[in-house]
Amino acid sequence: MATPITQPLAASGVRDITIAQERYAIVVTSGGIDVFDLFKGHVITSGTLPSEPTSVVADWENIWGRIYVGTTSSGVFDMQYTLIREEGRDLTDDLVQRFTTSTPIPLSSNHINDIDVRPGRLLIGTGAGIDFIADETVYMNFVSPETEYATRPLISGSEHVALTEAGGYWTTATGVFLGAVEVNYDLLSTTGTSIIDIDFEYRKTSNPALPAEPPFDISIVEPTGGPLPAIGVATSGGVYVFEEEPGNESSANTKLLSAEAFITCDFDPNATFDSGCLFAGKAVGAIGTKKSDAGQDIGGELKLFDLGSNSVSGTHNAEAGTRGITLVTGTMTVARAVDIGYCPTSIDDTQN
Repeated sequence: MATPITQPLAASGVRDITIAQERYAIVVTSGGIDVFDLFKGHVITSGTLPSEPTSVVADWENIWGRIYVGTTSSGVFDMQYTLIREEGRDLTDDLVQRFTTSTPIPLSSNHINDIDVRPGRLLIGTGAGIDFIADETVYMNFVSPETEYATRPLISGSEHVALTEAGGYWTTATGVFLGAVEVNYDLLSTTGTSIIDIDFEYRKTSNPALPAEPPFDISIVEPTGGPLPAIGVATSGGVYVFEEEPGNESSANTKLLSAEAFITCDFDPNATFDSGCLFAGKAVGAIGTKKSDAGQDIGGELKLFDLGSNSVSGTHNAEAGTRGITLVTGTMTVARAVDIGYCPTSIDDTQN
């Protein structure tokens, strides 16, 4: 079972987290990248980048598996995944700038908001749109000239992206209260066409409809052996969960988990639409979050929903001393779950 993180980060300001092998929490902060061994409970490797990191993903299931780190102004860096497990290693020189607006495969912007990865594929949300890159050679130390890619311009860019086995989802935002979750069910067929088409757009006015706009975070789980993929969306009107029904979206099973405001969500890796659990986090200052004795906001709140009963089975307040964890100080930015084989009633096995 994973050990709760008890070591402080090298710098404050958690930007993103990815969990690899159900053991390593790869965390990017305002100061760089830290890798926690969740079995040992401490940082084992760290590194810095020339531009502030914003997002991180890892493909650890492929022989050419790599880590990809998005930045505020320098595009995407990558490195060999296995190097993060070498305890005491400084990752700084291992991180290489791989994709920018001027590389052979150009990005729509050097400001990266989010990245997702599947073997041979990358989906990147930037300040100007989304970029999809498809080629096995992105896992080596070079990118083949035959590597294919496609893009979709978005006025305000995309804050969150998520790949599925064949396609992908991403958020849009054209204003403070406007936005959608767009989906393309077969991204591989879009490469070489330059423009990514959308197959469906989830909004407050669509059927099914989001409870609020804009969407803040997306999580997808694709069970094996029959159940349809389930998609979770965190919004200011609650966490909305629906099953993927390509071409027949209005008939999909849907449910709203609470009507509170959430900014992040993540499924248990073994979850389905009606089993397992989903973690959802509130922002600092949201209604119901913890306050100090002086009435000041001191942190967000993480709720654990049992998808079998659609009820809350655990709650964690990001309050000093709650878990003895200094990973987050007075804020809730991102929640990521590890697979522990059951839906817990405490939050000790998540990173927030």
